[in-house]
Amino acid sequence: MNRAIVIIVAVILASCASKNHFKLPNSDLKVSLQQESQLNNSCSVQIGSPEFISIQKWLSTNQSGWHKSPGSYLPNKIITGVGFKAQILKNSIVVNDLWVHAIDNVFYESIRCK
Repeated sequence: MNRAIVIIVAVILASCASKNHFKLPNSDLKVSLQQESQLNNSCSVQIGSPEFISIQKWLSTNQSGWHKSPGSYLPNKIITGVGFKAQILKNSIVVNDLWVHAIDNVFYESIRCK
């Protein structure tokens, strides 16, 4: 009986791990650049473009290290697509208004409109 309880607890804890499999939609993305909560610039990121692939690669290589942090954010950059929203702050990314992960300056600077 005790062994069964330990196994059940282990399975529950494993399911709570901070690993996510965020995927970009199979459609173009919109990047919005903001300054002091005001839209400054926006552009479309086409599916298959180097920018799209870069975002997709970052998400696939950063599946662990996420934590839940519901709240309101004032991002500098926002990436949106069908069923997908990423708010980019200077040091973190918030996906779908809930999941937060640290980012480095290289990724932050790569999100831009040309």
